[in-house]
Amino acid sequence: MHAAFLAVVLGGPLAICIVAVIGAHFHDRDNDTLLGLGPSTPPDAEHVRTARELEDMLGAVNRYRRRRGASERSLDEIIE
Repeated sequence: MHAAFLAVVLGGPLAICIVAVIGAHFHDRDNDTLLGLGPSTPPDAEHVRTARELEDMLGAVNRYRRRRGASERSLDEIIE
């Protein structure tokens, strides 16, 4: 009785893991694609999004600086 219980409790998940490892070994695509770990957006879109975010952040900083009476900053000043 105890041996059957151990066989089901330990053997079931072990069998599932073995089948998954064998299936992944014979799969024709790379592991990143199989697991869905590749980039979610193309690199060009990522650069456009980053540039837009920088412009938005700079605009917010400049609005705050205008309210305080300070001079606005440009992107070149921040990068230096």
